[in-house]
Amino acid sequence: MKEAVKKSIRTGEAALKGTAKSAAKVVQKTADKVKKKKNTVPQSHDEL
Repeated sequence: MKEAVKKSIRTGEAALKGTAKSAAKVVQKTADKVKKKKNTVPQSHDEL
């Protein structure tokens, strides 16, 4: 019984990591779009 709970927790953590990764990809895509729109404006945080 305990092992089943551990497995479900592991799969839950893996699912959370997966959603976090996909969310990060979406955020990265959005950031890239914003950068393309504002590529004429120098961005100090990119230089750091």
